[in-house]
Amino acid sequence: MASHKRIHSASQNDNAESSKALKVRNSPPSSDPMDIANARINDLEQQIRDLHDFINAKGLTRILPDSIRQHMNQQSNAAQVLATQIRTAAEEVSESLSNRAMDSRRTGVTYDDISSAMMEYLREVEDVWQLPGGVPLAFDLVMDLARYSHDGLGDGDSRSCGYGDRPSDPEVDSLLSALAKIRKEEEPSWDYMEVVESLKMQKKHLAAFGINGFCSNSIVLLSGWEKPASEIVDLTID
Repeated sequence: MASHKRIHSASQNDNAESSKALKVRNSPPSSDPMDIANARINDLEQQIRDLHDFINAKGLTRILPDSIRQHMNQQSNAAQVLATQIRTAAEEVSESLSNRAMDSRRTGVTYDDISSAMMEYLREVEDVWQLPGGVPLAFDLVMDLARYSHDGLGDGDSRSCGYGDRPSDPEVDSLLSALAKIRKEEEPSWDYMEVVESLKMQKKHLAAFGINGFCSNSIVLLSGWEKPASEIVDLTID
């Protein structure tokens, strides 16, 4: 009698595979201590990843305890994440105070207060600076914090500019000078002249309100890299 090969349909094969997968899922967990330990490690690693995602999404890195923050700083984009969180928080504070400074006669808020408020965020710049790839991010962050300290100046009433008591200005100048030296060494192709022009414009704007000397040291430093020493004008004179 001739033998006949049994031909399995595709649906039969699929059913067989599904049955195997079901058996695997329904099989009791391994009692091997090593398997149990590895499964627990996988669960913990996933929980850590989920926690990191939650912290990043909520912008909480800035306020974490050091023990947890050390884990966050091991991420490849830790410097970018932290810089973004600092920038976002500072911008929100700046906008809120700027709106109140528009009616300074009633609120009592001036740009001196906004400058003081930026000090909290300037103190956090070093945290970005110290992370891998953090120098250019820290520099750009300081530039933004400098701008936030006076955004909208001149739009409010005459009292809004305050009395020139601006603690953030010398701190910004010091940080920019320090970071610029490191950045130029690490990034020879850095186009710092755009920074010079921005700082000069801000300095001129603030001087119109009697606030002099904004970032003079940084302007002199960066301008000096572009010109021979004999051609540098003393830019510290207002």
